[in-house]
Amino acid sequence: MKTRATLLIAVLLLCFITTPAPAEEDLAPTLEVQITKVYVSGSTPADRVKVTATITNTGSVAAYGVQAYLWRSADPITDTDTLRDAAGRTGSWGARMIPGDNRFKLITNSVTAFAPGESVTVKLWATLAELGFTEAGAVYPIGVQVLGTPDMSSNYTMIGSGRHFVPIGESQRVPVTEVVLLSSTPTKLAANIFANDRLSGELGGRLAGLLDLVGGGRSFLIDPALLDEITDMADGYLVVGADGLVPGTGQQLAADWLARFQQLAQRLSGAQLLFASPSLSSDPSIQQRALSLLDADSGLPLVVVPTDLQVTITLAQALAAFHPAAVIATNTSSSEVVQDLDGVKVLTPTQVPDLDAQTQQDYLLAEAFLAGSAGQLRLIREVEDAQAWEGVTAAWLFQRPLAQLLEQTASRDAELTEAKQDLLSKTQLKRVNAAAKQLQSYCDLVPETVFTAAEPQLLARATSAWWVGNDSGQKQYLEALDQLIGKQATAKGVSLQASPRFVMSAQQNQFPVTVTNLMTETIRVKVATRSLNPQRLRVPDTDVVSIAPGVSQTVNISPQASSNGVIEVYAYVATEGGVAVSAEVPISISVTNLSAIGWIIIAASGTALIILTALRIRQRSRERTIPEAPHE
Repeated sequence: MKTRATLLIAVLLLCFITTPAPAEEDLAPTLEVQITKVYVSGSTPADRVKVTATITNTGSVAAYGVQAYLWRSADPITDTDTLRDAAGRTGSWGARMIPGDNRFKLITNSVTAFAPGESVTVKLWATLAELGFTEAGAVYPIGVQVLGTPDMSSNYTMIGSGRHFVPIGESQRVPVTEVVLLSSTPTKLAANIFANDRLSGELGGRLAGLLDLVGGGRSFLIDPALLDEITDMADGYLVVGADGLVPGTGQQLAADWLARFQQLAQRLSGAQLLFASPSLSSDPSIQQRALSLLDADSGLPLVVVPTDLQVTITLAQALAAFHPAAVIATNTSSSEVVQDLDGVKVLTPTQVPDLDAQTQQDYLLAEAFLAGSAGQLRLIREVEDAQAWEGVTAAWLFQRPLAQLLEQTASRDAELTEAKQDLLSKTQLKRVNAAAKQLQSYCDLVPETVFTAAEPQLLARATSAWWVGNDSGQKQYLEALDQLIGKQATAKGVSLQASPRFVMSAQQNQFPVTVTNLMTETIRVKVATRSLNPQRLRVPDTDVVSIAPGVSQTVNISPQASSNGVIEVYAYVATEGGVAVSAEVPISISVTNLSAIGWIIIAASGTALIILTALRIRQRSRERTIPEAPHE
């Protein structure tokens, strides 16, 4: 027993000794380096580059022996593609400068803490010759690296860094084309009828702000579907409400926005988009519809903006049928502003990197510096996009209208990177196909409806790229259409009244039924039936009749019977194409006086039997007179 107790104590001691202590938290300090200003005094070797940076301990661990060094890469960047690569480069590159009076700053010594939340501003500088910035007209990376240690040792590591791109030398004049995209989520269903009143809010908000940007002298891209909606709103419109159509609230907003846009369009450069900015996918019907809706009389060139600004070779080949002035896309291997893709001009807009505000501004200015006479395209889709460019200004930048950019010759052939498009889902396309069938049936019911003329525009709006990733929005848009022209709506608007019982006294009779049109448009219909016993009773469809709104009209059905009895049929109102538009009405048809017809049938049957019997007797007599074959 004593031995076992001793063994247990030994095991416990062994576990106590060998069990590792809980892992300590990561003790590496985290310092953020934000470069707030870079100043270049000139372009001679003796001129200076001064960097101002704010260093902040954003972690939870103090740092010791904190020291800031001026950092740079002496490799000149002479084109925008190299600049883009350098901006995304990580890891070890460039070099810290050898400590000197102006190239180095000791922030704390090895026993003094740079505590969490503490911040300090440093100013470091060196001459162009010291930095190795020897090529005028190039961009060089420059920045600050911070070394330190968490444990007061001499084991210093880099615990923070920030970099910047600085142009060296004088720049040539660089043209910049800023284009404001005027487009919005579709709301219109047909003339004067809108699915909702959302656009009125945008006209007083988002679209008003975008128009202000155009008013500042920028070029524009206008979606013809948006212009059509605003024009329609400006003279009054109706919105689908819970209980039917109600007046919209944005008439005056639309009129004011439209008047202002028309004044700007007369003096500024612009182009049109494809109608409703469709989600251009492999579905050929979307592209064909977009082609059919091109407005050749607008006077504006066509510029295509594909979904997610991504273009493929297949899409470019399809777009060739539109003869666009250009296609705007970002998935090109080069950032050159004008490129050629199999005869289609591709415009590549400058992309705003995800950097802090100051670094982003300096990067964009460096990119503009390298663009040179080819210039840049800046695509503004939201008011916030313009804010990224507000500080990117220099005496050598000037505005160039879109029309001049479209005339510019491509500088190179476009090489595409992999397109990453988000397109309409299968569910969304299936929903559009169902709406197309619904429209066809309704237009068959109401040939002169406003939806007949609106059908291609409505389906284009239903396949807009604005619905990509917005399934609920597209669903609500098409549900508003269904509320107006769907089966439930037509069943409420078109009804059939008939006596529940008819009695036939002959093989064929006529009976009156009444069709009532409670809809707001003239309908063209017929009365059809479904018989439970079509062999005994057949009821042909009636002639097609036109019935004005609010009118009840009587038509005759003509049952055709072949025997006595009671037979159930179900009558309903249908379109000329046979699609039911009303609820079925049960009718019991009693056939009671077909005795004469029965005797005729019996007599005919008897005669036929006599004739068949005679023919059979004659055939048997002939068989008896035929000689039998001789036996072998």
